[in-house]
Parts: sequence; structure tokens; C-alpha cells
Amino acid sequence: MTQKIIDIISTGSSCPPEHLKKACAYVREKRFLPRTPTVFFSEHPLYICHDEQRLLNLKEALYAEDSDVIWCLRGGCGTSRLLPKLLSLAPPKKKKNSSALVM
Repeated sequence: MTQKIIDIISTGSSCPPEHLKKACAYVREKRFLPRTPTVFFSEHPLYICHDEQRLLNLKEALYAEDSDVIWCLRGGCGTSRLLPKLLSLAPPKKKKNSSALVM
């Protein structure tokens, strides 16, 4: 049986790397496979990384056909900065399974 994949991203504010490690450990504990973007953290003073990178991470998670859940670890005002571009995207072919995860 293959493990269900949970994409863990952040669309807004930054967090300590330890929070991401704990989130991944929690997902593994629940017998899911955590997946994080290649670029998660940056030196941006307010957000986890620049708008373009956060949008790319979100798009990759939305369009990933092998994942069932997207966990947005952090949100906030940085997320609202992505909305205009997000609204122009075509809907993903595969919907995420809203009942795949009960924690």
C-alpha cells in the first residue's frame, strides 16, 4: 500500500525551520508522506520567501496529481498578496481529497 502524500507549503509569513520539521514528523506519525517544496525558506524579511516563489510552491501543490492534501503551514497577509494571480489559474484536473485527513 502506498502512502498518501501531503504537500506542506507556506503561503505567507515565515516560521522557524523547527516548525516544518515538527509538521513533517507529525505527518509521518499519521502514516502519510510529507512533501515540501525545494525552496521553502529564504531571507525575505516578512514572508517565508518571495511572492513568486510562494505562488510557484502553491501552484505545484495544487496541480500535483499524486498528492491528496495541501497543508498550508503558515498563512497571513502574504497569502492575500497571491490571490490576484491565483484567481487567474485554471482549476486543477484532480481535486484534493477533503476527507483524506482527519487529525
